[in-house]
Amino acid sequence: MARGIPYGADRNVRFPMYNGARLRLWSHYPAELAPDLIVTPMLFGTPREALRSQPDTVCTLPPRGLVVLQGRGEAHVRSLLEEVAPRLKGFAFAFVYDADQRRLHHVDRPELWMQPSQLPAILRQVLVGYDGGPDVEVEVACEQLSRALREMPTPDEVETFRALPAIERRVAEAARRFEDNPLHLWEAMLWRGEAYRWELVNGEVPLVGELWSPLAANRTLLQCVADAERAFAQRATEDPAWIRCGPFRMRQRGSRVELRYRAPPADRRAAFMPASHVDGEDAMPSLFGALLAGGGKGKTEMIHGYVDSVIMAHERHDAGDVAEHLAGEIRRVVGAEAIVERSEDYWPSEPGEAWRVYSSERYVYVYMPAGRAEHAAWDAQSGLHLSDDFVFWRWGREKAESDADGASSAPR
Repeated sequence: MARGIPYGADRNVRFPMYNGARLRLWSHYPAELAPDLIVTPMLFGTPREALRSQPDTVCTLPPRGLVVLQGRGEAHVRSLLEEVAPRLKGFAFAFVYDADQRRLHHVDRPELWMQPSQLPAILRQVLVGYDGGPDVEVEVACEQLSRALREMPTPDEVETFRALPAIERRVAEAARRFEDNPLHLWEAMLWRGEAYRWELVNGEVPLVGELWSPLAANRTLLQCVADAERAFAQRATEDPAWIRCGPFRMRQRGSRVELRYRAPPADRRAAFMPASHVDGEDAMPSLFGALLAGGGKGKTEMIHGYVDSVIMAHERHDAGDVAEHLAGEIRRVVGAEAIVERSEDYWPSEPGEAWRVYSSERYVYVYMPAGRAEHAAWDAQSGLHLSDDFVFWRWGREKAESDADGASSAPR
C-alpha cells in the first residue's frame, strides 16, 4: 500500500549484502505462484527452471521453496490470511508474517502462530542439502535474517515518528492538497498494492492509496468512480462493501482509498510478464494495464515532471501499433493530448502537460505528466517519502542513545 507506514524502512533492514550475492532473501520483483496469484513476498524460493529464464528477477532459494508474505496493519494481514494463504497450502514452507504483532502464521494453520525468532531455523531446514556454492554460508544467512527481523520498525516507533512536529506539518499540508486536488483513476495506478509492488490476487490487482485525511480520501474515491464511469461508459453500482464499475471495485477506509482492478489477460501480461500463459493475452493492453507495469527498472521514477511505465508488445503486435492504441486510450479516457513517436530518447526533455507514448523495437514507453497540484500523484505513491526520513530519524535516535550510554559509563 502507499507507504503510510514506512515500508521502505522494512526494505532497508531486509536487504543486506549477502556474501557473493548468491543468496538473496528479499526482492521487489513479484513471484508467480499461480496464473492468478502473483505476490511480493518478504522471502521466497523459486524453482531452478525459472532461474534459467529470469536470472535477474528471482531469489536463489532451493526448489522446495520458502514463502513468507509480510503484512502490516490488521486489514492487510487479514487479507493475506483470508485471500492469499489458502492458495499456498501446497507449499511446505509458506507463512504470513504480521510485522506489527511480530507473529508468524503457517498457511495450513493460520489460527496458530510462532515467534519470528523461529524463522531462521525454518530457513536452515529449507537450505539442508542445497548446493548454493561456496559463496552461500547458511549460518551467516540465518544470522542476517535474525538481525533483519529484530530491526524491523515497531508500531510504537512509527507512532513516535509520525508525532514529530515536522512530520505532522507535512502530513497536514499533504491532506489539504489532496482535499483540493482529488486524484484521478489513472493516477491511482501508481499506487502500490498491498506490499511495496503490485500484486495479482485471484485475478485482481489491489491498489491502496494513503490520502492522509478522510475528506481527501472521499473526494478521491468519488473522482475515481466518475473516471471509471467515463472510461467504461456505464454507471457505477454499490453493494454493502464496494462501489463497482467495469473491472474496478472501490471503497474508502478512513484516510485510504482501496481499488481492486480485475486485470484482463492482456493487462496481466503487460503488468507482470508472467511465465504462465492464458487465453486472450495477445489482445491489446489497456491504458490501466500499461500504467500498472511501472518503470523499466522495477520501480517508478519521476524525471522532468513525468513518470514512466514500460511494457513489451506481444509478438503478434508491432510496438508502434500498441503505442497508437494507448495514445487513443489516453485521449478517450483521460481527455488529454497524447504525443506518439518512435524514439530512443526514453524521457521527455522538459516538463509538459501532454502525455507521451514512445515505441522502440518491441517496447512501448508511456510517460504520464505528474506535475499537477505540485506533484500530488507522485507524493501519494511515494508516501511523502516518509520511509526514507524514518530510517534517518531512527539512525539519529540510536546514535544519540549510544552516545548517552557511552558518556554515562565513562570513568569520572
